Amino acid sequence: MLQKNIDLLRFTISIYKGFLLTGYWLLLFLACHNTSQAAELPALETHVSDTIAGYTTLVKTESPFANQEIVFDIIKPDQTHLIIHGTSNQKGEAMIDLYDYHTKQAGIYQAAARFNHQDEFGKYTSFQVYADEVSPHS
Repeated sequence: MLQKNIDLLRFTISIYKGFLLTGYWLLLFLACHNTSQAAELPALETHVSDTIAGYTTLVKTESPFANQEIVFDIIKPDQTHLIIHGTSNQKGEAMIDLYDYHTKQAGIYQAAARFNHQDEFGKYTSFQVYADEVSPHS
């Protein structure tokens, strides 16, 4: 009788170990699966209107996903980068303002966006910040 109980206990322990290993592999699979989904997110396209130095302009992108953190990269004419975070709304639109202090320098700027968990930004789009001068020839 004692041997049957010992065998039953060994069997129960082996099943328990099997469940633990299965749970471990399941968690590992889910972690890898979620990471691969982040890599499969679509590249975001950015839209920006031209503006005048010292004035605000709107930078926006559209995502198929609501309430996602979006990272915007703005490259100024002097090649410095400005990183601004935003969140997509219920329609998947994310918008940020480039305020007057961001656009003090006239020239060609570039903007791109990505989901927070992506490594690469989408395609960069250019926009012009015109000098804040009234032409004497107008």
